[in-house]
Amino acid sequence: MSSRGLRFTVKPFDLETEFWLMDADGSNPRRLTFFHDPASPHALRREFAVAADIDWSPDGKSPIGHVVTGRPETRERGKGLIVRIGLG
Repeated sequence: MSSRGLRFTVKPFDLETEFWLMDADGSNPRRLTFFHDPASPHALRREFAVAADIDWSPDGKSPIGHVVTGRPETRERGKGLIVRIGLG
């Protein structure tokens, strides 16, 4: 998860992040998601969306991620989406 290339703010509740994949040594970084790119068909178009946790699917073929969509300062805190990320 990284905010590389996204709008930066020092306000923690305005954080924007995407999922990334790289080699074990940190080389070959590749952005996997485009939740904050309005031109992307995968844009979430939500006021708040933070790529949070990620792991591999049980078959080991694709990442599964948790995207937090409930702002931390609200009653919606912690709510979110589970997304399967295609690598093709």
